[in-house]
Amino acid sequence: MLNAKAIRAIIFVVIVSGFMFGVLKLFLLRFEAGDVYPAYSSLRSDPLGSRAFYSSLENINDTVVGRNYRSLQTLEFNENTALFYIGTSVFDSDSVSAEWFQVFERLTNAGGRLVLSFLPVEKKPANWRMSKCAAPKKEAKDSDNAHQKDAADDNENLSKPHTAERTSDSPNKDDKHLEGGPDPLTPEKQRNCVSLKEKWGLAFAFAEKPPDKAANVSDDLSPAALNGLPQTISWHTALYFDDLDDTWRVIYTADGRPVIVEKPYGSGSLVLSADSFFLSNEALRSERHPELLAWMLGESATVVFDETHLGIFKHPGVLGLIKKYRFYWFIFTLAVLALLFIWKNSV
Repeated sequence: MLNAKAIRAIIFVVIVSGFMFGVLKLFLLRFEAGDVYPAYSSLRSDPLGSRAFYSSLENINDTVVGRNYRSLQTLEFNENTALFYIGTSVFDSDSVSAEWFQVFERLTNAGGRLVLSFLPVEKKPANWRMSKCAAPKKEAKDSDNAHQKDAADDNENLSKPHTAERTSDSPNKDDKHLEGGPDPLTPEKQRNCVSLKEKWGLAFAFAEKPPDKAANVSDDLSPAALNGLPQTISWHTALYFDDLDDTWRVIYTADGRPVIVEKPYGSGSLVLSADSFFLSNEALRSERHPELLAWMLGESATVVFDETHLGIFKHPGVLGLIKKYRFYWFIFTLAVLALLFIWKNSV
């Protein structure tokens, strides 16, 4: 019969095991929903994410879909590539880094399509016009281990190299996360700032309050691709585009103000949307507009969802490199040598 000490030990082990199981279950539930990632990330499967759109594109034949976790400056874009830059924070349109434009010009010069959508805002930000020149985000270490989940397929490349890396549901465990908006450049680099009006021919403006609907105004436009777009979609932001030059084509307006616009740029095209809601999981569940999403995609055969502007970067560790280059035999050899060494010394 067990004595009191043994019974207490068993009870202690059961309590600790139950606690560890509960913590593990909690982490798994959070990662399944993806709510540890920023809003509109393609890694989130809750209403605020855009994973449903990403997953639906994976089911389209002859379409290559991937996520980008590397610095945008290092990417090489192929023809017919669509880059989705979803849920970026509103920035000062009069003070944008030239570096930022150069990345997207490489995309459009190669015949690609940039889809840039913004986080919804209820009113004009309090610090508007106070920010310095904003550069593309740089990686930074974060102590939050929630952003360090392994992905089984992170090291498998897309069939078109140098565009993005094929991933499953989350970045590598060595991912870096950066909170907040774009980092301001140091004063000595501010001379590299350019105006959005000067470069792209538009500026940002804000209504007094967010409208409820955005209306399609493209019925009288000639391209057949614009036919069939929904007449109205729900709208959730006070941001709109102003001072558009003649090269922009207005697709949707809210209260008569342009909110979704398109223009040819280089050999490709630019699409700007003041709101990102229609790309979210919630929108695809409650009020999906497949015609609008198909128009956003254009004729692109390769689709890349950028995660770096949301602060998620990928840096493969030792295990990732071993898996990528299939050095399993090397690990197996080391294990056998270690066992032989232990056996020799024990004998």
